[in-house]
Amino acid sequence: MASAEGDRVFMRVCLIGKFPPIQGGVSAQTYWAAYGLAQRGHQVFVVTNAAEVEDAYRVRLDEQDGPRLATTFPETGGELHVFRPEAPGYRMEHIPWSNPHVSKLAGLATDVVRAHNCELIIGSYFEPYAVSAFLASTWTGVPFVAQHAGSDLDRLMDVPELSTTYREMLCAAKAIVTRPSVYARFEAMGIPRDRLLTGAPYETPALFNPEAEPLDSEFLDDIAYPRLSGLFDKSRPTLGMYGKPGLYKGSFDFIAAAGILKKQGADFNILLMSGSSRLDALDAAIGEADIADRTKVLPFLPHWRVPSFIRTCTAVAFLERDFPVAIHGPVLAREILASGTALLLSGEIHAKQNFRDELVDGENFLLVPDPKERDVLAAQMGAVVHDPERARRIGIAGAATAVRPENNGAFVDAWERIIDVGIGARTATDVRGVYTIARPRWLTTLREAVGSDSDLHEILAADDADTPLVQVLSASKDPVVVDAVRFLRARHRAIEAPIAARPITNVLASQRATVDNTAALAPYRAVDMWIEQFSYDVLALFCQTDREFDAQLLPQPITVCFAKKVNCAIVELQVSPGVLALLEACDGQRVTSELIPAVLADVGATSATAHTSAHGSLLRLHRSGYLGFTHPGSGARALISAVSAPPVPVGS
Repeated sequence: MASAEGDRVFMRVCLIGKFPPIQGGVSAQTYWAAYGLAQRGHQVFVVTNAAEVEDAYRVRLDEQDGPRLATTFPETGGELHVFRPEAPGYRMEHIPWSNPHVSKLAGLATDVVRAHNCELIIGSYFEPYAVSAFLASTWTGVPFVAQHAGSDLDRLMDVPELSTTYREMLCAAKAIVTRPSVYARFEAMGIPRDRLLTGAPYETPALFNPEAEPLDSEFLDDIAYPRLSGLFDKSRPTLGMYGKPGLYKGSFDFIAAAGILKKQGADFNILLMSGSSRLDALDAAIGEADIADRTKVLPFLPHWRVPSFIRTCTAVAFLERDFPVAIHGPVLAREILASGTALLLSGEIHAKQNFRDELVDGENFLLVPDPKERDVLAAQMGAVVHDPERARRIGIAGAATAVRPENNGAFVDAWERIIDVGIGARTATDVRGVYTIARPRWLTTLREAVGSDSDLHEILAADDADTPLVQVLSASKDPVVVDAVRFLRARHRAIEAPIAARPITNVLASQRATVDNTAALAPYRAVDMWIEQFSYDVLALFCQTDREFDAQLLPQPITVCFAKKVNCAIVELQVSPGVLALLEACDGQRVTSELIPAVLADVGATSATAHTSAHGSLLRLHRSGYLGFTHPGSGARALISAVSAPPVPVGS
């Protein structure tokens, strides 16, 4: 049970999640949370399948790294223990084969909770950890808290059968660790707001500082992949990147820009700490750029050694762009800044930094607006290579920007509050209503125009669909305000509507839809959709959150499709009459090659260009999750009017 010292109460917590040697931000943050809680005096029991991670995503651990994974803190009495399930082998063979991660983790966690009298279970990342925490909680009666990242909520939960599992798990959780920008999704699942907790604000560990010792040349030679181990010359400037490589990560933009720089006669080293997942692709790109003679590709190192990698470099690039997971929020930029090495940063990631107004291009970091513009990227890299002393000054200035003394300990403080809420010692108070976070800054103006906030909530929740909203809005005669409230009411209905159980197989769910492979398949509406028409372009007011309320907005009729995806994300799409006609026709009954000519004939557009445009619209709607492709006769989701229909849609 819990122990106490003075006014402090120390808890026994079972944490199921990613952990070293798994590479990545989720693993690192889970590690530092467990380490920090144990350092404070708590008993933390980590249950993880990290030892089974694929080599491509495994960090390189040495004997000296062992004490960091499981340790005790005599000064506080805290302990960090790590438990790992049995590796897959002949004893687990079954047909069809799968590694039973959920069963192993749930069983082991149950044993750990019972053996060590744990008072709370935390499952960090839905698959398989939070699901395992759900099962262990069910079997032991110990409450559990679920935490998500970006990819599990945006990508995994977009798979219908996974979505059902995750919703059941989330509805059973004592609390959910999330972020205010996605509170609406959980409310859309029927989860009360007082069970939503704002995630701990991740702090860059103190190890990330300008005093970290650089990696030596001998160590680099020893760990580099032999096929990609060019000469490392300490006398030359070094440009580096670390993390999983990929197109959206800007890895290949970086390599191509390095090739441009070499052709210009520059002399430098390239260090890529990117693991083995994309070795062939990296090898080909490095060969094409003709920089193999100066490039070393390294395995992932544990997070506590990353500062040494950063300090080995003259500048480190973080060039993520066009990333498909909208709520993805990596912390590499802060790590590089805190280490005192010059940061080359993409415009996309720069826009996500909450301290971006303090970042000045050329003074404390180097901005790369769009890494796909490789000549521009090469020019910024060249500025580092040609003037390493200037890069050093930029790095020092960046470190001053990254230091946040007022946040010292806030990460672990927040985790202690989460534990308190999870075991029922404290009520969650750090939550914000869905409407407050869903609306832009002109909410105050809108609220004043309508009346009190409670009146606005009543209007949004009203289910008398036959009463014109203009009559309901007796406090305002402004047509823009009327349209704005109608928009919010349609969004509210999408949030409140249940997800209809309709298991239709999207045969192209795991592959790219093309003109050829969709011709003989029937497009169907994969989500329930609500159609609303407006006299003003209020969609722009809600999508551009930095735009002030404009009561003089000129009339511009638009049609908006509101949809609730299986991951409970509410999406809104402005549609043209032609796209609306396509959506109405996508009922899963007709194959694409028959549906498109029929729709075009109805709207009087039969040209080859119109046909190509219509097919392209179907493919884009599929990529966005609005449509699926199945065999004819499977049926489709509902397509109804948000104003005239009841709040719960009925499938067609």
